[in-house]
Amino acid sequence: MAHEAITALGQLRPLWPLRCSDGGEIHVGFPERGSVVLEFRPVRATAAVGLLASISLCSSLLTSCTTDESTANPEAVESTVQAAKAGEYLATIRRTTDGVPHILAADFESAIFGQGWASGEDHFCTLADQMLKVTSTRAKFLGPGKDNANIDSDFAWKSIGIEAIARADWPKESDRAHRFLTAFTDGWNGYLNKTGVENLTGFCKGAPWVRPISAE
Repeated sequence: MAHEAITALGQLRPLWPLRCSDGGEIHVGFPERGSVVLEFRPVRATAAVGLLASISLCSSLLTSCTTDESTANPEAVESTVQAAKAGEYLATIRRTTDGVPHILAADFESAIFGQGWASGEDHFCTLADQMLKVTSTRAKFLGPGKDNANIDSDFAWKSIGIEAIARADWPKESDRAHRFLTAFTDGWNGYLNKTGVENLTGFCKGAPWVRPISAE
């Protein structure tokens, strides 16, 4: 389900240009909040290219890469979180005093897991709301809305068939794309499981329609 929600989310805002430095750093984030820095050790250029090709499925999350040392190695650190799923992923999320998360991991899947976790910290309600949109359930959970806006939205997205298209496309994607999207959703769900619906921040705090997502 994350596939269609992330695709739809990309329609909300312009995307930043995507570039990659020789060092292999990949900056992933949202235009209004700055970048998420994914640091890999070691990183080969061929591996970085492969990552960018697969993670382009999450187009709403991609921005630019840079060699700016001040960004890659922030001196001011406000907080550090260990995000983990036993036996599968381990990522360290360091936030600068400006709140920008820097994710350090030993492999791609763990780094993307950390990115999903950090995105949950910063934008949980945004994606949760997108899940309602692309599954045509806004009116079911939020009521008809002003001037039946939620009903209109549900009919419109149902006619587009984003959910059905995403489910049909999923088996066609590469194994690497499956692993990366699964890692992202595992990170997102890991943050939700640790935090709990009642402790979320934003408009979806305590909402009965907040639920874990799947990669499909």
